[in-house]
Amino acid sequence: NEDVNRWQRWSDDRLGTVGKQHVLSSCDSVDIDSELGTVLRELDENLAEHGGQFALGHQFSLADCAIAPFLTRLETQYSLSSSNNWPRVTSYLQALSARESVKRSTVSSWWWWW
Repeated sequence: NEDVNRWQRWSDDRLGTVGKQHVLSSCDSVDIDSELGTVLRELDENLAEHGGQFALGHQFSLADCAIAPFLTRLETQYSLSSSNNWPRVTSYLQALSARESVKRSTVSSWWWWW
């Protein structure tokens, strides 16, 4: 599916790369004007395109499997859901964290995705 492939590429190229740079720079938060803030705004806008609680709508998909590890790691580091800057990202994080499969596959160690 082209939508899944697009999300996977975006997750690797944008969320993973920029998220890693942000975490390794020892930033304590995510400023809305930072590069990571821009990436989260992109995610927020992309989530709006599909509606529903997941990346491609109402069904959990491989696209979510690509995004979840990076996004949950950033949530752990920065408590993104406590910000009002990315409301769809907050809802998405809640939907992801409610899934048993995501809970079982989330690693708490800070280094695992670098």
